[in-house]
Amino acid sequence: MIEFRQFKHVVALEKFRNYRLAAESVFISQPALSLSIKAAEENLGQKLFDKIDKKIVPTAYGEIVATMGAKILQDLDNLKREIDLISGIESGHLRISFSPFIHYSIGEKLVERFLKEYPAINLDLVMGTWTNRIEMLKSKAVDLDVDIFVVDPERKYFKEPEIETIEVTAPDLVYYVRKGHPLADLPKVSYKEIVNYNWGGEGGSLYYQMWLLEASGLDLEKINLKGLRKVYSLDYHTLLSAVLHSDIISAGSKSFFGSAEQNNQISILNVDWKVPHPAPVASILFLKNRSKTQLMEIAVSMIRNLLLEEAAKNP
Repeated sequence: MIEFRQFKHVVALEKFRNYRLAAESVFISQPALSLSIKAAEENLGQKLFDKIDKKIVPTAYGEIVATMGAKILQDLDNLKREIDLISGIESGHLRISFSPFIHYSIGEKLVERFLKEYPAINLDLVMGTWTNRIEMLKSKAVDLDVDIFVVDPERKYFKEPEIETIEVTAPDLVYYVRKGHPLADLPKVSYKEIVNYNWGGEGGSLYYQMWLLEASGLDLEKINLKGLRKVYSLDYHTLLSAVLHSDIISAGSKSFFGSAEQNNQISILNVDWKVPHPAPVASILFLKNRSKTQLMEIAVSMIRNLLLEEAAKNP
């Protein structure tokens, strides 16, 4: 039977398709990795990798072992973190995924507060696309996800019966352009003028994307937001740079971009949307069938308070 460490090695080689890189990723030598793969093949009685035109390619058996191995490794990691979570607040490991909006609104302050009040806790903050964050939450790769504009009132777009949400007021979302942009000095910008310019951003939840299409007066049958998006990034610093060097329009947390406005780098737009803008409501998401530990409750309370504080400062 294949050993646990061999699963790690097969998964690494399938990922990198290169013995040197795979060996480095699991902190062993290249000869040791070769011996481990060979031992796994002997234990299973099947060849897991072939070398074709100097490239490492998994066989059908290798793909099965790598896929199952990755799941086993993830399940074991989840098990360890579940044990950490229920061990109390004296120790433990908490993973939270954020949308860029939430990260740049409260991320730094959350880290500061956690380290001060719970120095023994290991805290991981992860950013990703909306789809990736939901997948991580469902697979228990993260314990909580925090986002904005998630749950539409009719639940037309947010259809996740296994996910529970806690709603909390968030700082405003602002739309901004560089100083000197053709729209910068207009007292009010029509949604018809907005669509004449490319967009820079991450995209957000399905609810937000569908609202933005309708609010911009765009025909869902003929166009999508990806067609309008010129720059894609989860990093607000990158998006700000793109805006400052082009006519791109972007959006983000007033907590972050308020300082850029004060420094006279950008102009925040007053947009007259075709339909009303959603209220700035953040959602803390977690799995319904997963027990909320004391550590998770502490995190939820801390996140709520930080969001409310930021909303009060940036009404």
